[in-house]
Amino acid sequence: MEKKNILITGRKNVGKSILVKRVIEQFHGYAGFKTVPLKNYGLISTYQMYDFINKTSIPISKYVDNKIVGIPESFSTFGKKCLKNALDSNYSLVIMDELGRFERTSHDFLYYVDEILNSDKIVIAVIKAEKIDYLEKIKNRKDCYLYDLDEVSFEKAYQEVIFRLNILLTWEGDKID
Repeated sequence: MEKKNILITGRKNVGKSILVKRVIEQFHGYAGFKTVPLKNYGLISTYQMYDFINKTSIPISKYVDNKIVGIPESFSTFGKKCLKNALDSNYSLVIMDELGRFERTSHDFLYYVDEILNSDKIVIAVIKAEKIDYLEKIKNRKDCYLYDLDEVSFEKAYQEVIFRLNILLTWEGDKID
């Protein structure tokens, strides 16, 4: 099986999303989503999902009883639509930053995660470093390169991701400059 997807994992604040941001800054077009902090509650934050195609966002977590909990409906509606749009788009590259615990019960959303990984699209996905069944299944896929930023330096991972994208995205207009 040919490898075509790029997974990035590692402990919290190791630079996973920064790595993706640095890579896509050099790229001309992509679909998918990123999660960004919404509101800070001391040492913890709530998050929102931002859709790269529609340039819209929705909260995906909320603060309840001194902890952050996911909002499954956000993944089953907005998240599912975001991934379906990415799958149906003309973009060759799909970003999923990040896959974690909040969406683990949103089967509609997870269906489209699998559909995108199984498609002809090239995926860059940030995977939360937690032992969650669906995340482990993704990390063990044979069609994925896995970069653990706890084991490989940021700069080495960056260089390898750029190298792999230049090979994978060979047609004009999709190649990284």
